[in-house]
This record gives sequence, structure tokens and C-alpha cells, in this order.
Amino acid sequence: MTAARNDRARRRASRRGGFTLLEMLLATGILLLLAGMLLQSLLGLRQATTSGGTAARMQDGGQRALQRVVDDLRVSGIVSQVGLPDYPYLFEPGFADPLFAVHDHVQANQQADADDYDFGATREIVFRLPADADVDGVPDVDAGGSLVWDVREFSYVVVTNADGVNELQRRIDGLQPEVIARYVERVVFSTRQFSPTVPLGSVGVEIFFRQPDENGLVHRYSIETVVRMRNSESLVG
Repeated sequence: MTAARNDRARRRASRRGGFTLLEMLLATGILLLLAGMLLQSLLGLRQATTSGGTAARMQDGGQRALQRVVDDLRVSGIVSQVGLPDYPYLFEPGFADPLFAVHDHVQANQQADADDYDFGATREIVFRLPADADVDGVPDVDAGGSLVWDVREFSYVVVTNADGVNELQRRIDGLQPEVIARYVERVVFSTRQFSPTVPLGSVGVEIFFRQPDENGLVHRYSIETVVRMRNSESLVG
């Protein structure tokens, strides 16, 4: 009898000291649930970091691209000479005047839909810069003190690269493309002829960006400004 009582006591003590199968299953389920929640949190953090990095890089690239355009246009000017085209010349890809055919090209691919804020036509620019034959950083002037303009034509255009990504390029006489920015949806240059809000002797610039991140989320960004050209004072009196 004593041995039987001792055996029952040992079994009760064993049950109190360990886990039942149901308790182990419940504990495992809770641990799996917590692990899943942690994984989702980590994935969300990674996606947020990726999205934030893409947006930050796009904004930084946009600001640098706009500054490059501004640096050019600020020293450019309105050039009107007898028997020669007037500058700056603005055009939509595929519809350039024959005088500027060297700058014309097939319109870049666009991803924006009609109800997107970055949807619309691209308007590009051809302009002239002051001549600097001795490369001393000082624009050349003629015997009468008038500014001498470089015979080359400079332009900013948006084209689709071989990898399918749109690039904003700076060109000289339609050649020597220099990539200023990638993932450019479109660019719009404006003068008083195209927009009454642009002052005389100035050029408006808008650059629209559209870039997907590693998670497939599309980020959009736009930046704009108005640039007063070198001879704007004489034009507005």
C-alpha cells in the first residue's frame, strides 16, 4: 500500500513539474505568432528604409540637376541676330523647326497617366552661351563692347536610354550627350511666349521625376524655378 501511494505521489509531482502536450502546443503557437509579427515589423522597416532612401536620392539628384540647368541659363541670354535663329528656342520632341533639326529626337517614354500631376508634354530648349575663346572665365566682347556669343548651340533634352530609363541630357550641337539626371519623366522650359507668369528675359524650368524602388513602389518628385538670363535687364528696360 505504501509503495502504491508513493507511486501516485511521484506521478502527481511529475505532472506538476512538466508541461502537457496541449500546453506545449499553445506555447509553440504563441512563439510562432510573435515571430511572424516580428518578421512583418522588420519587413515593414526595411521597406520604409528603402522607400525613404529612394525618395531622398531622387530629391538630391533633382536639386543638383536643376542647379546645373540654372548655372547654364543664368549666363545665357536672348540672342537675336539678323539672318540667324532667335535663342532660346523651345520645342516639343518630334516637332522642332527644321533650323533646329539636329536637336530633334523621338519623344521619351512616359509612364504618367492622364490624371497624374506629372502628366503632360515635354518642352525642351536650345540656347547659346557667351564665347570665351581664351578660356579665362570672362565672356568675350567685340570692339564695340558687345557680348560675343559662342557659335555652338547647347540644349537640354529628355531621351529614353537603352535600359528603358529616361535621362535628362545636356548636348552641344545635338552631340556629346552628358547625363544630368536619370528617371526624368519630363522637363518643361517656358518663356513669356508660353507662360504669362514668366518674366521677360527669363526662363521657367520644371523637372518631373518618377522612379520605382526595390519594392516596386513608384516615387514622384518635381522641382522648378525661374531663371533670369544675362541680358534680362536690357530687355525689360
